[in-house]
Amino acid sequence: MKAPMRCFLLTSLALLLLFYVYYMSRNAERSKRNVFDFELENIPYANLPSARCQLLGDNSWDCPDVRELGNNTLRQSQLVLLRLLLVFREISQKHNLTYWIARGTLLGAVRHKGMIPWDIDLDIVLPNEDYMKFLYLLKQEIVKLPEGVILQRHKHELKIAAKATENQNGVLQYEVPKSPGNPRFRDNKSCYRWCLTFEHKHCSWHDGLMVDIYPVKVRNGVFEDPLWSGYGTFRAFPLKELKFEGFQIPVIAEWERELLMLYGSNYMEIPSKEKQVPPDNLVPDPLHSCSDYAVEHSGFKLAVVHSPATKHVV
Repeated sequence: MKAPMRCFLLTSLALLLLFYVYYMSRNAERSKRNVFDFELENIPYANLPSARCQLLGDNSWDCPDVRELGNNTLRQSQLVLLRLLLVFREISQKHNLTYWIARGTLLGAVRHKGMIPWDIDLDIVLPNEDYMKFLYLLKQEIVKLPEGVILQRHKHELKIAAKATENQNGVLQYEVPKSPGNPRFRDNKSCYRWCLTFEHKHCSWHDGLMVDIYPVKVRNGVFEDPLWSGYGTFRAFPLKELKFEGFQIPVIAEWERELLMLYGSNYMEIPSKEKQVPPDNLVPDPLHSCSDYAVEHSGFKLAVVHSPATKHVV
């Protein structure tokens, strides 16, 4: 092959290689932008078609899954979380359970009238006794969870709830443990991808989208947040209500003080664009379970090792 022709071919190959690298990098950037897309003002969940959640008299549910109505991945994930919250809200209203939203979920209610646009979980708090009653309702099948919803909790907790006794007034009583732990209300058709992406965590839990549940000890209407013990105690009662995604949701009596203590006096200010990202810069997959995601993306290894101390109530 003559030198000019060889030079032409090498130059062409180099240009093709440069174009390929440029094309792939632009695609990667575009993909990243699409994943992190979100709206600062979303349509409230309550205003979406079929956005209802009712526990019917025969213990069945009328609680449609509306995740695919979200216009981006983050909002689809939030619609999953909001359905979980409404399931818990409905059970609580039907069976007189006390609970309230907290931390970032409370901040979202006050600042955004709903979820923080880039947030990917919800936090609720309830007295230990109400959590044990919730477990008892599941154990006795007085309540069944909707299809696709599970409760993740420590294996010993259900045994405690099963030993409930009635006092002379017919009220259920439990031998409440000092700390029931951190149970999670999970969706089993989605995947955070923490266990898949950060294999070193050696996950011992289900990794679907979740509502964090924090049982706490309440004395004389006062409790201490288990994650923020350095901030002292907060007065819970009488509970108040704030609008959250179009629904009225309980908050503690000292909700303003909680926000001041946790986020400072400027908690109503929208943070800079650089800080508007989910934890670990990782957006969940709201449309596939972790096992389905691992199969679909063969480069991932499913790194979930179920611990004997972890069980699911379906």
